[in-house]
Amino acid sequence: MNGINLIPPAILVLRRRRRRIRLWSVATAGYSLALAGAYGAFASGRADAIDARQRIAELAAQVERERADLVVIRDRAVEAHREADAARMMASHPDWSVLLALLASPLTPDMTIDSCELTRVEPAPPPAAPTTPAGPAPRAPGPTADVYRVILTGMARTQSQVTSYALDLERLGADEARLFDTVTLVEAKGRRIGSTDIVAFRIECGLVARPPGPARGGAQ
Repeated sequence: MNGINLIPPAILVLRRRRRRIRLWSVATAGYSLALAGAYGAFASGRADAIDARQRIAELAAQVERERADLVVIRDRAVEAHREADAARMMASHPDWSVLLALLASPLTPDMTIDSCELTRVEPAPPPAAPTTPAGPAPRAPGPTADVYRVILTGMARTQSQVTSYALDLERLGADEARLFDTVTLVEAKGRRIGSTDIVAFRIECGLVARPPGPARGGAQ
């Protein structure tokens, strides 16, 4: 079965350059030894010796050019590593802009969101395994789910708008897989700004990023 080569192209080129330089270096050394023997045996072939020296000079220049190219390729390989590390870092973090768009979708024109705070809830430590001398071995713990808390604060014109917004947040997502596990209207207080009466609210939502597996059987 053919596999996919994940090595960056710059690193592959760097390896080929290194092998080529080693081959050129070995060829140059061998050619120099052969030339030294030929020059001692055939001193009268001065023209051939001059041509050989020119050839050695050309080979040496070629090696230097290859070494200069190797420096450039090495720099490109370092940059490729940095870009790959940055790509892996981005891939390991969720795109929270999608969540922000979903939070804004149920808002009416008379409502605003003042702040949106996302925090990760640290999981509780697992219970200690029983230390009975007999019995089946304890089951290995399964993959843990990341739990997040979303805290929203904002303003609306009426209390009913705040209540409707909280209900809309509960209904986000498919029936079998709601976006939020919990939606709690923590606070809704009437205030007056200038000559306008508004309702300031605070809503907390629980979001569980479960590992891949069977879908949930229903909303929490």
